[in-house]
Amino acid sequence: MFGMNPPALPVGLNELGSLTTRGLAAFAARAARRAMELYRPSTDDERTAAEYFLNAIDYADSAARGDASELPVALLDQLFSLADQVAATAGYAGFAAAHAARVGARSIAGAADQTAQLELIASTFGATRVLYTASGDALETVINTALRTDFDALIRLDLGPAATPGQGVDPSPNGPLGPLGR
Repeated sequence: MFGMNPPALPVGLNELGSLTTRGLAAFAARAARRAMELYRPSTDDERTAAEYFLNAIDYADSAARGDASELPVALLDQLFSLADQVAATAGYAGFAAAHAARVGARSIAGAADQTAQLELIASTFGATRVLYTASGDALETVINTALRTDFDALIRLDLGPAATPGQGVDPSPNGPLGPLGR
């Protein structure tokens, strides 16, 4: 048993509250991208929805890097509506993408007050919960490890004080957080 690492603990709401808004956008985008990897669209409508969801995650990526513009609220509403329409077959992956886009939009608009900051943290947490739902119990340890690795890397990057935009960070597999498969 010597040399074995204990299983990673899930990242909690309080911990998410210690990240910058761009750090939250990066964390949510990576959780959503993992959930989308588990989604296998089988109809044209589902494939179209998947494209919208991937675009939403790309938006969250841009917000995390600090190079996105504000997203209209109506577009966010459409993303959640579309996620709801394909939820039965998408394993709720669309909701992860919509949550990631909401976090990205909030990080651009700024968490001007405590309520806005709490919504940002809750949406980030929502993206991770969707990932757990989409992956099933068999992958829980793998998901815990991947999310914990992302969180710890964001803390080490020291992007700035919590509840501020902070420095931009590239959440892609080529960025400092590394591949999604960890």
